[in-house]
Amino acid sequence: MPIRVVVPPAVEPVTNAQAMLWCRAAAEDSALVDILIKAARERAENTTQRVFVQRTMEWSGPGFYPLASNTPFVIDAFDWSDYALAKLSGGFQCGSPRLLLVAPVQSVESVTYVDGAGETQTLPTSAYALDATCEPALLTYTPAVALPTVIANRSDAVRVRFVAGYPPSDAEPPDPLANLPAALLVWMQVQISTWYTQRESLETGGRLVEASRNFVDALLDGLIVSTRFV
Repeated sequence: MPIRVVVPPAVEPVTNAQAMLWCRAAAEDSALVDILIKAARERAENTTQRVFVQRTMEWSGPGFYPLASNTPFVIDAFDWSDYALAKLSGGFQCGSPRLLLVAPVQSVESVTYVDGAGETQTLPTSAYALDATCEPALLTYTPAVALPTVIANRSDAVRVRFVAGYPPSDAEPPDPLANLPAALLVWMQVQISTWYTQRESLETGGRLVEASRNFVDALLDGLIVSTRFV
């Protein structure tokens, strides 16, 4: 079930000035450093399955999945076989299957679906609730609400649009980077500096040595979000 970015982040976790200072970079390398900043943030997000800077995203799937007659409805972002296996093993974080494959999630903007006539409809907000304390976040549906029938044979019949990432500060103006983990910022600076200095994937010095995972990567370990049932 794909998740796409609708509104990309407005800023990067590390500024150009911060990275230039850390790298001791030459002024003419400013554009290169900008590329390295974005690449480092993307690598951190891919490694941890965590969204750092606020953005709007959208999950899509083929329909609403009732898990059992006596439980809330959820949109399950995994294959039904995964859910059945996890149910047998009791392997749920926060007591329920996951929905949104990112963390943190601030809010759900809308849940829309395509009905049997091919028209896009919006599910009322009273029909669902977001539990953002789970990582990834969980969207549950009110058991008393009868979920509508969606059009068949469409992989995007149901769409959930949500705001993800660490929230900005309450100050005026809001600081979008105020609540980011310090470990992320240090890891990014070290990664950017390493890429700036070492521009090949192989280190040379009498013999070729492939660059490998080191202690710096462990800075991200505590930020990793499990995206499978455990």
